[in-house]
Amino acid sequence: AIFDFDGTLIAGYSAVAFWIHGGQSGGQSLQVVSQRNGNNQVYKAIPPPLASQWTRVVIPLSDLGLANVWDFNGLLIQNSSGSAISTFYVDDVALVGKADAENWTTLNWASWRQSQFTTSELADASISGPGVDPDHDGVPNQIEWFLLRNPVKNDGGPWCSMQIANGALALTYVRRVGIPTPMTLELSTKLSDWQPAVGVSQVLPLDAAGLSERVSWSIPTTEPKLFLRLK
Repeated sequence: AIFDFDGTLIAGYSAVAFWIHGGQSGGQSLQVVSQRNGNNQVYKAIPPPLASQWTRVVIPLSDLGLANVWDFNGLLIQNSSGSAISTFYVDDVALVGKADAENWTTLNWASWRQSQFTTSELADASISGPGVDPDHDGVPNQIEWFLLRNPVKNDGGPWCSMQIANGALALTYVRRVGIPTPMTLELSTKLSDWQPAVGVSQVLPLDAAGLSERVSWSIPTTEPKLFLRLK
């Protein structure tokens, strides 16, 4: 994927942001390459995208060798594996100011809600309330906030990626950093006996700015049917 910024003066901007989707398989090895005056500058590895899920990536310009330059003119998002990879998707590539880059991940629920909905939508709890789903992607607004998703644009996939292998459920999702009381992953076999997940979890920073993180679970199970929720 090649994005042409045509000699953009980037004073006042602090980061490059984009949405990435791993397609059906996910896990592609990718890197972002910055260009100045048509020449490649810095090769920056990014976390493998998730299968069937859009994730927002924010990279500080300093990590791409682009802080306060005047001749930035291109950005590549490319295969770094040395072999063929499956299809992935990129959308909404943009330069963002410092406040925009930070606010996306650090806003509390009330402030985030104010930033995402119009005045009339804020007055209508059936659109902007915590438990409703105005974009009909199966994820209510407050979970959209927690998972760094867009509440008014269908994100086109589940809120997590998962598979069962070797007697364990492997589950991965992205969440915002710095929430005083993070939501808990719960499991149920009948939608009535919800219990906190028990297994091995790993949390890794997702972006260089330290504003979001990837949570991976390995949960032993022999159940033929299992329901999950964040609460």
